[in-house]
Amino acid sequence: MNSFLEVLERAGISAWLSHIDTGKLELTPGFWRHMGYAGPKVRDVAGWRSMIHAEDLLSYRETVDTYLNAGEGAMSVRFRFRAADSSWKILEGRGRIVEHAPGGAPLLFAGTITDLTEEAIREEKAQADHARLSAAQARAGAGVWEVDLRTGLIILDERSLEMHGLPRGPSRTLSQDEWAATLDGDAEGVIAAFRAAVASGSLYNAEYSTQGGRVWIQGFGSAVYGAGQENKPIKLVGLNLDVTERRKSERLIEEMRGELVQLARMSAMGSMASTIAHELNQPLAATSNYLAVAEMLLIKGSSEAARAAVQDATQAVLKAGDIIRRIREGLNKRSSERQISDLRPVIQSGIRLATIDAVQRDIIVEEKLTAGLHVDIDPVQIEQVIINLIRNSMDAIGHAEIRKIRITLREQKGEALVEVADTGAGIPVELQDSVFEAFSSNKAHGTGLGLSICRTIVESHEGSIKLLKSSPEGTVFSFRLPLRKSNLKT
Repeated sequence: MNSFLEVLERAGISAWLSHIDTGKLELTPGFWRHMGYAGPKVRDVAGWRSMIHAEDLLSYRETVDTYLNAGEGAMSVRFRFRAADSSWKILEGRGRIVEHAPGGAPLLFAGTITDLTEEAIREEKAQADHARLSAAQARAGAGVWEVDLRTGLIILDERSLEMHGLPRGPSRTLSQDEWAATLDGDAEGVIAAFRAAVASGSLYNAEYSTQGGRVWIQGFGSAVYGAGQENKPIKLVGLNLDVTERRKSERLIEEMRGELVQLARMSAMGSMASTIAHELNQPLAATSNYLAVAEMLLIKGSSEAARAAVQDATQAVLKAGDIIRRIREGLNKRSSERQISDLRPVIQSGIRLATIDAVQRDIIVEEKLTAGLHVDIDPVQIEQVIINLIRNSMDAIGHAEIRKIRITLREQKGEALVEVADTGAGIPVELQDSVFEAFSSNKAHGTGLGLSICRTIVESHEGSIKLLKSSPEGTVFSFRLPLRKSNLKT
Protein backbone atom coordinates (compact mmCIF):
# COMPACT_ATOMS: atom_id res chain seq x y z
CA MET A 1 0.00 0.00 0.00
CA ASN A 2 2.81 2.40 0.91
CA SER A 3 4.54 1.84 -2.44
CA PHE A 4 1.24 2.49 -4.21
CA LEU A 5 0.81 5.80 -2.37
CA GLU A 6 4.40 6.77 -3.21
CA VAL A 7 3.69 6.27 -6.92
CA LEU A 8 0.56 8.42 -6.70
CA GLU A 9 2.37 11.15 -4.80
CA ARG A 10 5.17 11.25 -7.38
CA ALA A 11 2.38 11.93 -9.89
CA GLY A 12 1.14 14.81 -7.72
CA ILE A 13 -1.80 12.92 -6.23
CA SER A 14 -2.20 12.67 -2.44
CA ALA A 15 -4.89 11.13 -0.18
CA TRP A 16 -6.78 12.82 2.64
CA LEU A 17 -9.22 11.85 5.39
CA SER A 18 -11.50 14.29 7.23
CA HIS A 19 -13.16 13.42 10.56
CA ILE A 20 -16.38 15.38 10.31
CA ASP A 21 -17.33 15.09 13.98
CA THR A 22 -13.98 16.32 15.36
CA GLY A 23 -12.73 18.50 12.48
CA LYS A 24 -9.48 16.51 12.37
CA LEU A 25 -7.76 16.33 8.95
CA GLU A 26 -5.15 13.77 7.88
CA LEU A 27 -3.08 13.93 4.66
CA THR A 28 -0.41 11.60 3.31
CA PRO A 29 3.09 12.94 4.10
CA GLY A 30 3.94 13.32 0.43
CA PHE A 31 1.41 16.15 0.06
CA TRP A 32 3.27 18.44 2.41
CA ARG A 33 6.64 17.57 0.84
CA HIS A 34 5.16 18.33 -2.56
CA MET A 35 4.05 21.74 -1.28
CA GLY A 36 7.54 22.44 0.10
CA TYR A 37 6.86 21.93 3.82
CA ALA A 38 9.05 19.85 6.10
CA GLY A 39 6.03 18.33 7.81
CA PRO A 40 2.29 18.78 8.30
CA LYS A 41 1.44 22.47 8.33
CA VAL A 42 -2.09 22.03 9.69
CA ARG A 43 -3.98 19.13 11.19
CA ASP A 44 -7.58 20.27 11.13
CA VAL A 45 -10.16 21.53 8.64
CA ALA A 46 -10.09 25.10 10.01
CA GLY A 47 -6.34 25.32 9.53
CA TRP A 48 -6.66 23.80 6.05
CA ARG A 49 -9.19 26.38 4.97
CA SER A 50 -6.95 29.19 6.24
CA MET A 51 -4.40 28.22 3.56
CA ILE A 52 -6.88 28.45 0.69
CA HIS A 53 -6.80 31.61 -1.46
CA ALA A 54 -9.32 34.15 -0.16
CA GLU A 55 -10.95 34.49 -3.59
CA ASP A 56 -11.59 30.73 -3.73
CA LEU A 57 -12.60 30.09 -0.10
CA LEU A 58 -16.31 30.95 -0.40
CA SER A 59 -16.90 28.70 -3.42
CA TYR A 60 -14.84 25.94 -1.75
CA ARG A 61 -16.93 26.01 1.43
CA GLU A 62 -20.21 26.12 -0.52
CA THR A 63 -19.21 23.12 -2.64
CA VAL A 64 -18.12 21.01 0.37
CA ASP A 65 -21.08 21.96 2.56
CA THR A 66 -23.59 21.35 -0.23
CA TYR A 67 -22.15 17.89 -0.83
CA LEU A 68 -22.11 16.95 2.85
CA ASN A 69 -25.71 18.05 3.28
CA ALA A 70 -26.81 16.03 0.26
CA GLY A 71 -24.66 13.04 1.17
CA GLU A 72 -24.87 11.49 -2.30
CA GLY A 73 -22.42 10.76 -5.11
CA ALA A 74 -18.98 12.36 -5.14
CA MET A 75 -17.59 15.85 -4.74
CA SER A 76 -15.08 17.76 -6.90
CA VAL A 77 -13.70 21.22 -6.20
CA ARG A 78 -10.80 23.26 -7.65
CA PHE A 79 -8.98 25.92 -5.58
CA ARG A 80 -5.68 27.68 -5.00
CA PHE A 81 -3.55 26.60 -2.01
CA ARG A 82 -0.54 28.37 -0.47
CA ALA A 83 2.80 26.56 -0.86
CA ALA A 84 5.85 26.97 1.39
CA ASP A 85 7.41 29.54 -0.97
CA SER A 86 4.19 31.63 -0.76
CA SER A 87 3.23 30.74 -4.34
CA TRP A 88 -0.22 29.43 -5.10
CA LYS A 89 -0.72 25.89 -6.35
CA ILE A 90 -3.88 25.00 -8.24
CA LEU A 91 -5.34 21.88 -6.62
CA GLU A 92 -8.32 19.71 -7.34
CA GLY A 93 -9.97 17.89 -4.45
CA ARG A 94 -12.18 14.87 -5.04
CA GLY A 95 -13.93 12.90 -2.33
CA ARG A 96 -16.95 11.12 -1.02
CA ILE A 97 -18.46 10.11 2.36
CA VAL A 98 -16.96 6.75 3.34
CA GLU A 99 -18.61 6.21 6.73
CA HIS A 100 -21.83 7.28 8.42
CA ALA A 101 -22.76 7.45 12.10
CA PRO A 102 -25.52 5.08 13.39
CA GLY A 103 -28.04 7.87 12.91
CA GLY A 104 -27.02 8.33 9.26
CA ALA A 105 -24.96 11.52 9.68
CA PRO A 106 -21.68 11.62 7.69
CA LEU A 107 -18.73 10.60 9.84
CA LEU A 108 -15.69 10.15 7.58
CA PHE A 109 -15.03 12.10 4.42
CA ALA A 110 -12.10 10.88 2.24
CA GLY A 111 -10.58 11.44 -1.18
CA THR A 112 -7.62 12.66 -3.20
CA ILE A 113 -5.82 15.94 -3.86
CA THR A 114 -4.24 16.48 -7.29
CA ASP A 115 -1.83 19.27 -8.21
CA LEU A 116 -3.11 20.75 -11.51
CA THR A 117 -0.80 23.78 -11.55
CA GLU A 118 1.22 22.76 -14.62
CA GLU A 119 -1.91 21.61 -16.42
CA ALA A 120 -3.63 24.90 -15.62
CA ILE A 121 -0.62 26.84 -16.94
CA ARG A 122 -0.78 24.83 -20.15
CA GLU A 123 -4.51 25.47 -20.42
CA GLU A 124 -4.01 29.18 -19.84
CA LYS A 125 -1.29 29.30 -22.50
CA ALA A 126 -3.47 27.35 -24.90
CA GLN A 127 -6.35 29.74 -24.30
CA ALA A 128 -4.07 32.74 -24.87
CA ASP A 129 -2.71 31.15 -28.08
CA HIS A 130 -6.25 30.44 -29.22
CA ALA A 131 -7.28 34.01 -28.46
CA ARG A 132 -4.32 35.36 -30.47
CA LEU A 133 -5.08 32.97 -33.32
CA SER A 134 -8.73 33.97 -33.28
CA ALA A 135 -7.80 37.66 -33.33
CA ALA A 136 -5.37 37.13 -36.22
CA GLN A 137 -7.94 35.03 -38.03
CA ALA A 138 -10.55 37.76 -37.60
CA ARG A 139 -8.17 40.47 -38.85
CA ALA A 140 -7.25 38.35 -41.87
CA GLY A 141 -10.87 37.42 -42.55
CA ALA A 142 -9.85 33.75 -42.45
CA GLY A 143 -12.12 30.79 -42.00
CA VAL A 144 -11.37 27.44 -40.37
CA TRP A 145 -12.11 24.00 -41.79
CA GLU A 146 -11.59 20.45 -40.60
CA VAL A 147 -11.91 17.02 -42.20
CA ASP A 148 -12.45 13.82 -40.21
CA LEU A 149 -10.24 11.36 -42.10
CA ARG A 150 -12.22 8.41 -40.75
CA THR A 151 -15.51 9.59 -42.25
CA GLY A 152 -14.36 12.12 -44.88
CA LEU A 153 -16.85 14.68 -43.54
CA ILE A 154 -15.91 18.37 -43.72
CA ILE A 155 -16.66 20.94 -41.01
CA LEU A 156 -16.70 24.62 -42.05
CA ASP A 157 -16.87 27.48 -39.57
CA GLU A 158 -19.04 30.57 -40.01
CA ARG A 159 -16.52 32.51 -42.14
CA SER A 160 -15.81 29.53 -44.41
CA LEU A 161 -19.52 28.98 -44.92
CA GLU A 162 -19.87 32.60 -46.00
CA MET A 163 -16.99 32.29 -48.49
CA HIS A 164 -18.62 29.23 -50.05
CA GLY A 165 -21.97 31.00 -50.43
CA LEU A 166 -23.70 28.87 -47.77
CA PRO A 167 -26.04 30.12 -45.02
CA ARG A 168 -24.05 31.46 -42.10
CA GLY A 169 -24.08 29.66 -38.78
CA PRO A 170 -21.73 28.55 -35.99
CA SER A 171 -20.49 25.64 -38.13
CA ARG A 172 -21.77 23.07 -40.56
CA THR A 173 -20.81 19.54 -41.53
CA LEU A 174 -20.73 18.71 -45.25
CA SER A 175 -19.96 15.67 -47.33
CA GLN A 176 -17.17 16.03 -49.88
CA ASP A 177 -19.75 16.09 -52.68
CA GLU A 178 -21.66 18.90 -50.94
CA TRP A 179 -18.43 20.90 -50.55
CA ALA A 180 -17.43 20.28 -54.19
CA ALA A 181 -20.86 21.51 -55.34
CA THR A 182 -20.10 24.98 -53.91
CA LEU A 183 -17.03 25.39 -56.16
CA ASP A 184 -17.19 26.85 -59.65
CA GLY A 185 -17.32 24.43 -62.56
CA ASP A 186 -13.62 24.49 -63.49
CA ALA A 187 -12.38 23.19 -60.14
CA GLU A 188 -11.85 19.49 -60.99
CA GLY A 189 -8.12 19.74 -60.26
CA VAL A 190 -8.74 21.41 -56.88
CA ILE A 191 -11.31 18.79 -55.91
CA ALA A 192 -8.93 15.99 -56.92
CA ALA A 193 -6.06 17.54 -54.89
CA PHE A 194 -8.31 17.96 -51.86
CA ARG A 195 -9.56 14.38 -52.02
CA ALA A 196 -6.01 13.09 -52.46
CA ALA A 197 -4.92 15.02 -49.35
CA VAL A 198 -7.89 13.62 -47.40
CA ALA A 199 -7.10 10.09 -48.53
CA SER A 200 -3.41 10.29 -47.61
CA GLY A 201 -3.38 12.88 -44.83
CA SER A 202 -0.85 14.96 -46.77
CA LEU A 203 -0.42 18.74 -47.09
CA TYR A 204 -3.10 20.61 -49.02
CA ASN A 205 -2.79 24.03 -50.68
CA ALA A 206 -5.03 25.25 -53.51
CA GLU A 207 -6.88 28.28 -54.85
CA TYR A 208 -10.37 28.12 -56.26
CA SER A 209 -13.38 30.32 -56.90
CA THR A 210 -16.96 30.11 -55.66
CA GLN A 211 -20.22 31.93 -56.38
CA GLY A 212 -19.52 32.34 -60.08
CA GLY A 213 -16.05 33.80 -59.62
CA ARG A 214 -17.16 36.50 -57.17
CA VAL A 215 -15.07 34.99 -54.35
CA TRP A 216 -11.60 33.45 -54.59
CA ILE A 217 -10.39 31.23 -51.75
CA GLN A 218 -6.94 29.97 -50.84
CA GLY A 219 -7.31 26.85 -48.75
CA PHE A 220 -4.38 25.18 -47.01
CA GLY A 221 -3.96 22.71 -44.19
CA SER A 222 -2.11 19.70 -42.84
CA ALA A 223 -2.76 16.46 -41.00
CA VAL A 224 -3.23 16.02 -37.27
CA TYR A 225 -1.92 12.70 -35.96
CA GLY A 226 -3.43 10.57 -33.24
CA ALA A 227 -1.63 9.09 -30.26
CA GLY A 228 -0.50 5.50 -30.03
CA GLN A 229 1.92 3.24 -31.82
CA GLU A 230 0.28 3.56 -35.24
CA ASN A 231 0.51 7.38 -35.20
CA LYS A 232 -1.86 7.71 -38.16
CA PRO A 233 -3.41 10.99 -39.33
CA ILE A 234 -6.90 11.33 -37.88
CA LYS A 235 -7.96 14.65 -39.37
CA LEU A 236 -6.98 17.43 -41.74
CA VAL A 237 -7.26 20.98 -40.40
CA GLY A 238 -6.57 24.31 -42.05
CA LEU A 239 -7.61 27.82 -42.98
CA ASN A 240 -9.49 29.43 -45.83
CA LEU A 241 -8.30 32.90 -46.87
CA ASP A 242 -10.38 35.25 -49.00
CA VAL A 243 -7.92 36.27 -51.74
CA THR A 244 -10.48 37.91 -54.03
CA GLU A 245 -8.91 41.37 -53.86
CA ARG A 246 -5.46 39.95 -54.52
CA ARG A 247 -6.74 38.09 -57.58
CA LYS A 248 -8.39 41.28 -58.84
CA SER A 249 -5.12 43.18 -58.38
CA GLU A 250 -3.16 40.47 -60.20
CA ARG A 251 -5.64 40.54 -63.07
CA LEU A 252 -5.45 44.34 -63.26
CA ILE A 253 -1.64 44.21 -63.33
CA GLU A 254 -1.79 41.61 -66.10
CA GLU A 255 -4.17 43.77 -68.11
CA MET A 256 -1.91 46.80 -67.65
CA ARG A 257 1.06 44.72 -68.74
CA GLY A 258 -0.89 43.73 -71.85
CA GLU A 259 -1.60 47.39 -72.60
CA LEU A 260 2.10 48.16 -72.18
CA VAL A 261 3.00 45.39 -74.60
CA GLN A 262 0.49 46.76 -77.12
CA LEU A 263 1.99 50.24 -76.85
CA ALA A 264 5.45 48.75 -77.35
CA ARG A 265 4.24 46.99 -80.51
CA MET A 266 2.72 50.16 -81.91
CA SER A 267 5.93 52.04 -81.10
CA ALA A 268 7.97 49.41 -82.94
CA MET A 269 5.68 49.60 -85.96
CA GLY A 270 5.84 53.38 -85.91
CA SER A 271 9.65 53.33 -85.91
CA MET A 272 9.52 51.07 -89.00
CA ALA A 273 6.93 53.17 -90.88
CA SER A 274 9.30 54.41 -93.62
CA THR A 275 10.74 50.95 -94.07
CA ILE A 276 7.28 49.40 -94.32
CA ALA A 277 6.29 51.98 -96.94
CA HIS A 278 9.38 51.06 -98.94
CA GLU A 279 8.66 47.33 -98.59
CA LEU A 280 5.10 47.83 -99.86
CA ASN A 281 6.16 50.19 -102.66
CA GLN A 282 8.31 47.54 -104.34
CA PRO A 283 5.61 44.85 -104.93
CA LEU A 284 2.93 47.44 -105.70
CA ALA A 285 5.14 49.15 -108.30
CA ALA A 286 5.95 45.74 -109.77
CA THR A 287 2.24 44.94 -109.93
CA SER A 288 1.59 48.15 -111.83
CA ASN A 289 4.37 47.37 -114.31
CA TYR A 290 3.23 43.77 -114.85
CA LEU A 291 -0.36 44.85 -115.51
CA ALA A 292 0.79 47.55 -117.98
CA VAL A 293 2.81 44.93 -119.86
CA ALA A 294 -0.15 42.54 -119.83
CA GLU A 295 -2.41 45.24 -121.27
CA MET A 296 0.09 45.95 -124.05
CA LEU A 297 0.47 42.24 -124.85
CA LEU A 298 -3.29 41.78 -125.03
CA ILE A 299 -3.54 44.66 -127.53
CA LYS A 300 -0.91 42.90 -129.66
CA GLY A 301 -2.81 39.62 -129.32
CA SER A 302 -0.17 37.74 -127.26
CA SER A 303 -2.54 36.12 -124.78
CA GLU A 304 -0.06 33.58 -123.38
CA ALA A 305 2.55 36.25 -122.62
CA ALA A 306 -0.19 38.46 -121.14
CA ARG A 307 -1.32 35.58 -118.90
CA ALA A 308 2.27 35.17 -117.61
CA ALA A 309 2.47 38.91 -116.85
CA VAL A 310 -0.83 38.74 -114.93
CA GLN A 311 0.50 35.79 -112.90
CA ASP A 312 3.62 37.81 -112.01
CA ALA A 313 1.37 40.68 -110.98
CA THR A 314 -0.63 38.28 -108.79
CA GLN A 315 2.54 37.11 -107.00
CA ALA A 316 3.56 40.72 -106.37
CA VAL A 317 0.14 41.47 -104.88
CA LEU A 318 0.38 38.39 -102.67
CA LYS A 319 3.78 39.59 -101.45
CA ALA A 320 2.29 42.98 -100.56
CA GLY A 321 -0.59 41.22 -98.83
CA ASP A 322 1.84 39.12 -96.78
CA ILE A 323 3.63 42.27 -95.61
CA ILE A 324 0.31 43.87 -94.61
CA ARG A 325 -0.77 40.68 -92.82
CA ARG A 326 2.42 40.60 -90.77
CA ILE A 327 1.98 44.24 -89.82
CA ARG A 328 -1.65 43.63 -88.85
CA GLU A 329 -0.62 40.69 -86.67
CA GLY A 330 1.91 42.92 -84.97
CA LEU A 331 -0.62 45.64 -84.23
CA ASN A 332 -3.61 43.43 -83.51
CA LYS A 333 -4.58 43.61 -79.84
CA ARG A 334 -4.82 40.05 -78.57
CA SER A 335 -6.02 38.88 -75.19
CA SER A 336 -3.38 38.25 -72.53
CA GLU A 337 -3.64 34.63 -71.41
CA ARG A 338 -1.16 32.08 -70.11
CA GLN A 339 -1.00 28.72 -71.89
CA ILE A 340 1.35 25.81 -72.38
CA SER A 341 3.21 26.61 -75.60
CA ASP A 342 6.10 25.32 -77.68
CA LEU A 343 8.53 28.23 -77.40
CA ARG A 344 10.04 27.86 -80.88
CA PRO A 345 6.97 29.04 -82.93
CA VAL A 346 6.52 31.98 -80.55
CA ILE A 347 10.11 33.11 -81.10
CA GLN A 348 9.84 32.55 -84.85
CA SER A 349 6.76 34.80 -84.96
CA GLY A 350 8.64 37.54 -83.12
CA ILE A 351 11.62 37.21 -85.47
CA ARG A 352 9.42 37.53 -88.58
CA LEU A 353 7.81 40.70 -87.29
CA ALA A 354 10.97 42.31 -85.88
CA THR A 355 13.09 41.66 -89.00
CA ILE A 356 10.59 42.89 -91.59
CA ASP A 357 13.17 45.43 -92.81
CA ALA A 358 16.32 43.38 -92.25
CA VAL A 359 17.04 42.86 -95.96
CA GLN A 360 16.70 46.57 -96.74
CA ARG A 361 19.15 47.36 -93.90
CA ASP A 362 21.65 44.70 -95.08
CA ILE A 363 21.29 42.75 -91.82
CA ILE A 364 21.92 39.00 -91.73
CA VAL A 365 19.58 37.18 -89.34
CA GLU A 366 20.54 33.69 -88.18
CA GLU A 367 18.44 31.47 -85.96
CA LYS A 368 19.06 28.15 -84.27
CA LEU A 369 15.95 27.16 -82.35
CA THR A 370 15.35 23.88 -80.55
CA ALA A 371 11.80 22.57 -80.99
CA GLY A 372 9.63 20.94 -78.34
CA LEU A 373 10.54 23.14 -75.36
CA HIS A 374 7.18 23.72 -73.70
CA VAL A 375 6.67 26.60 -71.26
CA ASP A 376 3.72 28.16 -69.44
CA ILE A 377 3.59 31.63 -71.03
CA ASP A 378 1.54 34.39 -72.56
CA PRO A 379 2.76 34.00 -76.18
CA VAL A 380 1.97 37.62 -77.07
CA GLN A 381 4.12 38.96 -74.23
CA ILE A 382 7.08 36.65 -74.85
CA GLU A 383 6.90 37.48 -78.56
CA GLN A 384 7.20 41.15 -77.57
CA VAL A 385 10.37 40.39 -75.56
CA ILE A 386 11.91 38.91 -78.72
CA ILE A 387 10.80 41.92 -80.81
CA ASN A 388 12.30 44.39 -78.33
CA LEU A 389 15.63 42.57 -78.09
CA ILE A 390 15.97 42.15 -81.87
CA ARG A 391 14.99 45.75 -82.67
CA ASN A 392 17.56 46.95 -80.14
CA SER A 393 20.20 44.79 -81.81
CA MET A 394 19.23 46.05 -85.28
CA ASP A 395 19.61 49.64 -84.08
CA ALA A 396 22.97 48.79 -82.46
CA ILE A 397 24.53 47.42 -85.67
CA GLY A 398 23.32 50.21 -87.97
CA HIS A 399 26.88 51.44 -88.61
CA ALA A 400 28.77 48.19 -88.06
CA GLU A 401 30.93 46.73 -90.82
CA ILE A 402 29.41 43.28 -90.25
CA ARG A 403 25.70 43.41 -89.53
CA LYS A 404 24.57 40.12 -88.08
CA ILE A 405 22.05 39.02 -85.46
CA ARG A 406 21.88 35.48 -84.11
CA ILE A 407 18.93 34.14 -82.13
CA THR A 408 19.29 30.80 -80.33
CA LEU A 409 16.97 28.67 -78.22
CA ARG A 410 18.08 25.63 -76.25
CA GLU A 411 17.51 23.76 -73.01
CA GLN A 412 19.84 24.35 -70.08
CA LYS A 413 19.43 23.09 -66.52
CA GLY A 414 15.68 22.58 -66.71
CA GLU A 415 15.07 25.94 -68.36
CA ALA A 416 14.53 27.28 -71.86
CA LEU A 417 17.47 29.59 -72.63
CA VAL A 418 17.04 32.27 -75.31
CA GLU A 419 19.96 34.39 -76.52
CA VAL A 420 20.00 37.37 -78.90
CA ALA A 421 23.52 38.27 -80.05
CA ASP A 422 24.63 41.08 -82.38
CA THR A 423 27.83 42.46 -83.86
CA GLY A 424 27.33 46.03 -82.69
CA ALA A 425 29.70 48.26 -80.72
CA GLY A 426 28.31 47.21 -77.33
CA ILE A 427 26.62 49.15 -74.54
CA PRO A 428 28.55 51.94 -72.79
CA VAL A 429 30.07 50.74 -69.53
CA GLU A 430 28.27 53.40 -67.49
CA LEU A 431 24.88 52.08 -68.68
CA GLN A 432 25.48 48.34 -68.36
CA ASP A 433 24.32 48.12 -64.73
CA SER A 434 21.10 50.03 -65.44
CA VAL A 435 20.03 48.75 -68.87
CA PHE A 436 16.84 47.18 -67.46
CA GLU A 437 15.80 50.28 -65.53
CA ALA A 438 13.02 52.42 -66.95
CA PHE A 439 14.10 55.46 -69.00
CA SER A 440 17.67 54.19 -69.32
CA SER A 441 18.75 54.53 -72.97
CA ASN A 442 21.73 55.46 -75.12
CA LYS A 443 19.58 56.15 -78.21
CA ALA A 444 19.00 59.72 -79.32
CA HIS A 445 15.25 59.22 -79.54
CA GLY A 446 14.82 56.16 -77.29
CA THR A 447 12.23 56.01 -74.51
CA GLY A 448 14.29 53.70 -72.32
CA LEU A 449 11.27 51.42 -71.76
CA GLY A 450 12.01 48.50 -74.10
CA LEU A 451 14.35 46.51 -71.84
CA SER A 452 12.37 47.49 -68.73
CA ILE A 453 9.27 45.99 -70.35
CA CYS A 454 11.29 42.86 -71.21
CA ARG A 455 12.32 42.39 -67.59
CA THR A 456 8.78 42.93 -66.29
CA ILE A 457 7.39 40.35 -68.70
CA VAL A 458 10.09 37.71 -68.13
CA GLU A 459 9.99 37.99 -64.33
CA SER A 460 6.18 37.75 -64.36
CA HIS A 461 6.73 34.35 -66.03
CA GLU A 462 9.01 33.20 -63.17
CA GLY A 463 12.02 33.71 -65.43
CA SER A 464 15.15 35.86 -65.49
CA ILE A 465 16.82 38.15 -68.03
CA LYS A 466 20.32 39.62 -68.12
CA LEU A 467 22.97 41.29 -70.20
CA LEU A 468 25.23 38.31 -70.81
CA LYS A 469 28.03 40.09 -72.72
CA SER A 470 28.82 43.56 -74.01
CA SER A 471 32.06 44.50 -75.78
CA PRO A 472 33.19 46.38 -78.89
CA GLU A 473 32.67 43.10 -80.79
CA GLY A 474 29.01 42.82 -79.88
CA THR A 475 26.31 42.34 -77.27
CA VAL A 476 24.43 39.26 -76.03
CA PHE A 477 21.16 39.40 -74.09
CA SER A 478 19.67 36.21 -72.66
CA PHE A 479 16.54 35.22 -70.81
CA ARG A 480 15.39 32.01 -69.20
CA LEU A 481 11.95 30.50 -68.66
CA PRO A 482 11.17 27.43 -66.55
CA LEU A 483 10.26 24.35 -68.58
CA ARG A 484 7.20 22.28 -67.90
CA LYS A 485 8.05 19.08 -66.00
CA SER A 486 7.26 16.97 -69.07
CA ASN A 487 10.31 18.56 -70.76
CA LEU A 488 12.79 17.74 -68.04
CA LYS A 489 15.26 14.98 -68.77
CA THR A 490 15.59 12.14 -66.31
